Amino acid sequence: MQGRAGGYPSARRYSLPYEAATYPGPNNDIVDTAGIGRRFRDGDTWYNTATRQYMCCVDSTATAALWRQLSGQPTLGNKNITCAVTVADFDVATATVVAATPALGSYVQVMVNGVQVRVGDGVRTLDCYFSGDGGANARAISAIVAGDTCHWVGSVAGYQLGVVDRMDWNYLV
Repeated sequence: MQGRAGGYPSARRYSLPYEAATYPGPNNDIVDTAGIGRRFRDGDTWYNTATRQYMCCVDSTATAALWRQLSGQPTLGNKNITCAVTVADFDVATATVVAATPALGSYVQVMVNGVQVRVGDGVRTLDCYFSGDGGANARAISAIVAGDTCHWVGSVAGYQLGVVDRMDWNYLV
């Protein structure tokens, strides 16, 4: 086997995960835009010491780094949510926001009063959808992040929501 001096094959340098009590963001990138003293490359890992979850950098582009969670467990949050009163399509379904970014772009299942409803995957043409801009645009399911809001399309679902309705969101974190 050909390789470096000493006969050993070359190998990619693997580093230990960076550890912090937060999640990485778009500025945790190849040029250290976040100013933490570490430049990240594609494939580098981050360990969130608060949540005990690992993230992997899948795109280290400056100011636009993309990180994906490597492990997931069912969320305990976003359950028994009080619905808002909806009167028109695209109204916000609840004042509650997505509590944690779903792991690995996992599917977000929405239940209303224990019955599963259809979730738009980048479209506003199903029963509900998630949005990061107040409902103007629907996020792809794999792009839903903490802080997103859920919006209701009553004309598609066949009914409007009220404060007596309860919603559960099931996803991996």
